[in-house]
Amino acid sequence: MNHRSVRGICATLGVLLVIGCSGPDAKKAKFYAKGKELYDKGDYAKAALEFKNAIQIDPKYAEAYHMLGLVEMKKGNIKGAFGNFTKAVELNPQHQEARLQLGRIYLGAGAPDEAMKEAVEVLKINPASEDAQLLKGAVLIARKEKGKARELLEGLVAKGVKKPDAYSLLASIHALDGNAKDAEAILRKGLAINPSSSDLHLTLAGLCVGTGRTDEAISLLQRVVSLEPGRTDHRLKLAALCWDTGKVAEARKALTDLVAIAPEKEENRLQAAGFLAGKGEADEAEKLLKEGIAGKGKNYKLRFALADLYLNTGKGDQAVTLLTETAGLDKASRQESLQAKNALAQIALDRNRVDEAVKLVTEVLKESPKNTDARFLKGNIHMMKGEGAQAVAEYRTVVTDNPQSVPGFIRLAEAHLLNREKNLAFDNLQNALKIDPENRDALVALARYHVMQKDMKNAEAALRKVLAKSPNDLEAKAELGDLFLAAGDLKRAEAEYGELKRKAPGLPVGYVKMGDIYLHRGKSDKALAELEQAVRLNPSSELLAGSLARLYTRLGKFDKAEFLLDQRLKQNPNDAASYTLLGQMNVARNQYGKARQAYEKALSLNGSNWSAANDLAFLLAETGSGADLDRALTLIEKVKQSRPDDPRVLDTVGWIYYKKGNAGKAVEILSQVHRKTGDSPVIDYHLGMASYKAGDKARAKELLTKAMTSKSGFAGREEAVKTLGIIKG
Repeated sequence: MNHRSVRGICATLGVLLVIGCSGPDAKKAKFYAKGKELYDKGDYAKAALEFKNAIQIDPKYAEAYHMLGLVEMKKGNIKGAFGNFTKAVELNPQHQEARLQLGRIYLGAGAPDEAMKEAVEVLKINPASEDAQLLKGAVLIARKEKGKARELLEGLVAKGVKKPDAYSLLASIHALDGNAKDAEAILRKGLAINPSSSDLHLTLAGLCVGTGRTDEAISLLQRVVSLEPGRTDHRLKLAALCWDTGKVAEARKALTDLVAIAPEKEENRLQAAGFLAGKGEADEAEKLLKEGIAGKGKNYKLRFALADLYLNTGKGDQAVTLLTETAGLDKASRQESLQAKNALAQIALDRNRVDEAVKLVTEVLKESPKNTDARFLKGNIHMMKGEGAQAVAEYRTVVTDNPQSVPGFIRLAEAHLLNREKNLAFDNLQNALKIDPENRDALVALARYHVMQKDMKNAEAALRKVLAKSPNDLEAKAELGDLFLAAGDLKRAEAEYGELKRKAPGLPVGYVKMGDIYLHRGKSDKALAELEQAVRLNPSSELLAGSLARLYTRLGKFDKAEFLLDQRLKQNPNDAASYTLLGQMNVARNQYGKARQAYEKALSLNGSNWSAANDLAFLLAETGSGADLDRALTLIEKVKQSRPDDPRVLDTVGWIYYKKGNAGKAVEILSQVHRKTGDSPVIDYHLGMASYKAGDKARAKELLTKAMTSKSGFAGREEAVKTLGIIKG
């Protein structure tokens, strides 16, 4: 008797109890029976509610926990399923099915010993359990004890066990031995006995793909689809195989059928659109999502998916339009409206429109003070402003409300690092890894932490762990290259960046990183060629365009820098970052009036743009007097509140005091900067001039001489030469 029959009998008994009894037992049996009925129909959300109702009446109802575990399995929530199956076994150690499910989860999680324990326990309860024997066979295969596994499985088949798993497991042993012919023979024998087994069809299809018989594999997948027409994953597998073998028309038909079998189901349309987007067919994906949105209802999931598609394909303005419309669709749909506003806030942050992001997040928190997404975004805003303490407060709220939030702990660690609280940062990274020991983002964050501590060995170990699991993780490879670059090992860094280019020649990241290597080697022209190629690959990237504009400015190619920035501003007239770059370019070519206009525009668009405020304050100090110097000090003191330890900000503060005639204060501040930055001709020049004004000619001579020996050019070089000449007499 299979486990489905057992559950059917249990459901029937539950109904009889309702008829023959009254009170709590009857109520819980009624809830259970209703939940089972909904589960069999595939309505897992409602089924879960019924099982939970049964548990409220009887907290020791093991079978209800077991069914809740099955619901979570259907939803793909393995962790939730594990918890419910564990509870069922705790309440009823004789519960065979719950133990078998635990064993399968352990096996899938790479814990074969724990899986074997569950199989053994079931066999103690029921020595004839075929499922327990099959689980044992799967564990032996996982342990690479193929001889024992084969003996066990062949014995089961010889005894007349007909379950599909017996044949698929036995076939897998032959496949592992490289004996595809015998593996196929076993699968076909299993199919002769179990002609409706989707699992055996799928396994045979995989074997056919491995041996180059894709047409037969497609036929097998089509058979699987006919056996279980409601399973979307089967249709997606069919579409993927057809697409990858050049049968694009058949793939599109599979996707069309996926939507057609349940036009009202958003999830089916989302999966089909996601497939098309993943194959680079963004226009088709967009069309599919728009058709769904045009149907009945508000279709929020489809709207958010379309917004994501727009963002991922460089159509940020269209994403903003769609999300703005979504936020105001229906005031009754409060949760979706808040979600849309949070998404708009994230886009604003990505575009450096901090004031706009602040406004949106404030609106969300006014309506929903405990909205963790908004709190997380507010923490990110504080991080962008350099406000570490405020960021810590927001991220703490996030992890308090959601103790399983790995991103929350990662960002909390980064906020503590901003506050120079190294131990607290490390503790929170460990908290993230306790929740998910192999979490990729947590391991990358840990690597960055170790780099900051100049612990390159542990940093590399963390990144190697990521790459061992995902060898094609391009960002992790880039991080590894960055690690070597930070350690001064240009050769190993170049090797990692070169592999990035080989693995992903169509992505900008490898070219950007190789450009960094060339800049470190002093090969500016080669660096420029790499970055220009990166921009060609992704012309819509504001970040790449900004990097290229900075490099053009650095190399004195002002016309190219100006053209690039003008193009960006035509596309986005409110881009404060572009105006900041325009200001920096005009300073480099000594057009201070135009530079000032650009900085003023940047600040009018984004009052939180600290870079523009810092640059404008420095420009006012260099070119102005009186009221301009007073304004420069006001600007930079505001910036200093959020970035009190930033050497660039402190340098500006010190230089303003020098220009205002307070040489003693200037020396005090610029000496801090000198200790932080080490060798820098600009800082040597600034501190040298302040020291000269303060009467310390010996120190001034030393610093100005050092500045002059540098090969790097800097504004004020002529003034340094003149002052040095006066000192030497």
